[in-house]
Amino acid sequence: MNIRRFALYTTMMLSMLLLPYGCRKGEYAVSGDLIVNGIQNNSLYIGGAEGSTETFSITSKYDWEILPTEGFVCSPSSGPAGENIEITATALQANNTLSTVMLGQLSFKLLNTKFIGVVAYQNPQILIEYGYDKVYTGADAGSEASIRFTSATDMFEIETSDDISYSFVSRDSDKGKYEISVTAPRDNLTVDTVKTGDVRFYVDGIEQEGSVEVYSNPALLINKSSLLLSGTAGSQNSFEVTTPFEFTVDCSSDAFSSEKSDDGTVTVTAASGNITDGEIQLGTIDVYLADNNDCRISMDVFQRAGSSPQAILFYFIGTSLKASYESNIDKVVGALSSGIQGSSRVLAFIQSTKLDATLYELRYDNVEGTGIREKIRDYKLPSTFTPQMLTDNLNEMIEFAPAEEYSLIVHTHGTGWIPKSQPTSLSLSSARKYLWKTVEGAPQMRHMGDNYDTQFDTDEFAAALEATGIKFSYLMFDACFMSSVEAVYDMRNTADRILASPCEVMGMGFPYDLVMPLLLTDNGRSYDLDGVCRAYVDYYSEYPLQSYRSACAAVTVCSELEALAAAAKRVNQSESKNYDIADIQTYEGMTEHIFFDLEDYTNRSCADVDAVAAFSAQLDKTVVSRYHTQKFYSAYNGMANDINYYSGITTSAPCEAYAEEWKQTQWYRDTH
Repeated sequence: MNIRRFALYTTMMLSMLLLPYGCRKGEYAVSGDLIVNGIQNNSLYIGGAEGSTETFSITSKYDWEILPTEGFVCSPSSGPAGENIEITATALQANNTLSTVMLGQLSFKLLNTKFIGVVAYQNPQILIEYGYDKVYTGADAGSEASIRFTSATDMFEIETSDDISYSFVSRDSDKGKYEISVTAPRDNLTVDTVKTGDVRFYVDGIEQEGSVEVYSNPALLINKSSLLLSGTAGSQNSFEVTTPFEFTVDCSSDAFSSEKSDDGTVTVTAASGNITDGEIQLGTIDVYLADNNDCRISMDVFQRAGSSPQAILFYFIGTSLKASYESNIDKVVGALSSGIQGSSRVLAFIQSTKLDATLYELRYDNVEGTGIREKIRDYKLPSTFTPQMLTDNLNEMIEFAPAEEYSLIVHTHGTGWIPKSQPTSLSLSSARKYLWKTVEGAPQMRHMGDNYDTQFDTDEFAAALEATGIKFSYLMFDACFMSSVEAVYDMRNTADRILASPCEVMGMGFPYDLVMPLLLTDNGRSYDLDGVCRAYVDYYSEYPLQSYRSACAAVTVCSELEALAAAAKRVNQSESKNYDIADIQTYEGMTEHIFFDLEDYTNRSCADVDAVAAFSAQLDKTVVSRYHTQKFYSAYNGMANDINYYSGITTSAPCEAYAEEWKQTQWYRDTH
């Protein structure tokens, strides 16, 4: 049986493959006089069984000879000039080890020159596939586990120990691939993994190196080491029990109760609220086999304080940025490992597929001593997202995490105030579609939304947030173009402050390992939004890849937006002046610009110096943090673009592509 580990079509010239040296004076061959076909990376691999073969061929300008070798023989070992001769290399013994072994050097003699450089190797006869050297059956007798291996010969024997039985699942002698199933001989009625025996392989009566160890999984497996309930009466959390046997659950205290379902999920409910200002232990919960009380696991049950200082709600929506979302969450969890959150809460709602999402709590686990991601529940999403869906999602998060104040961090694609794209061409013409076309090879950005069915207009988004009855301490948009005056004005009643970017945001988003300590200052009781902006911009300013050195961030005080609108109305009612639209600072690389710097536009378009000064003074009160890298990158032109003026917030007032829609915004209505 011959297992090939390389492509035979590879042809290598002697000058690339072999090293010549002369034997005595006379006529010498030179590199290129001999061509070896079927050798890859200067190596020849032969199957593991005795008598296994591998082929290659030689074409030579002169008569040639293969010098004697150990461990394998070549036939024919010599040949005439001018012909392409096929050579068969045959292993003289079996390889009964787990490793590929070297058989010797393959050397050629041509005239008075000896060529060396090809090494012959031999594969093992039996090779256990990666990850199958230890296999685990279930805890109950008769449960199975699979072992996959390759063999250079179909003349092998299998021996098992301790009453383990096996059967073939598949056997492909032509490819040398096999799979067997081994069966647990008895029940494992313990909470430990137990070794039940070994599987060994023999060829021609010789035991091959590398046996497989077989284990039985514990009778009881629980997916959590402790359970933490919220601080209110009736709050719930759950854990999952994995066992093939019947099990019982006992609670050590009346402070909580438990209920198990058919799928092994145990739901624990707090009987009353926690009236203290810290976390308390309610008791323990015992899980044990119904037929064996000694096989049990005990788990501590804790309850949070009735209300935490703050709850940070992450909302990850859309699927095209899923890999970045996972990285973001991992960095949040990593930051929480340092114990920075105190008694504050961090929840994350993340869409995983088009119709599926999951709610997690991200927290520091006192028992494990590290940050963890704990699943709360799964969701089925509608095919078309609605404001009511968003309200319901947020309300569940708010109910699960009672807090004195809430903040919301939104991860998605963003287009500022621009209306969501309709499924027809009525509202998004071919010309507009071209505007939003990114250049080939550009890094992924958090730009245009996934599709019409999963987008929200900013007024819809604002209405959904207001319907929760919560005014958030801050909204933070890890999305493109959301520091738009038209967008933040729509959302002015939803939060105290809005942190967003006037330009595109790199697909990786904010660096949460650096950001979370700034969102959970004073042991989780406060936050530093200005510090978040600085950390974000500093991170990308020093990024190794030049094209990724792009970040802009600003914080808007929502209570100042109506005064800004009044100042803008005075500007719009004042005498205007001529300006060149090409001179205004923009924040995307589109062929026709959409997002213009608000203050730069005002300065250039208004002839009333006093109105402009009053507007700028109010803008300073409204946009209180403004940071940017030297340039910003845009996927729409694939370039780093200059920043010559920066107020931290944009307007689409000069934009012609969306002129009619812009006149329908609340910002336009209140400023004209």
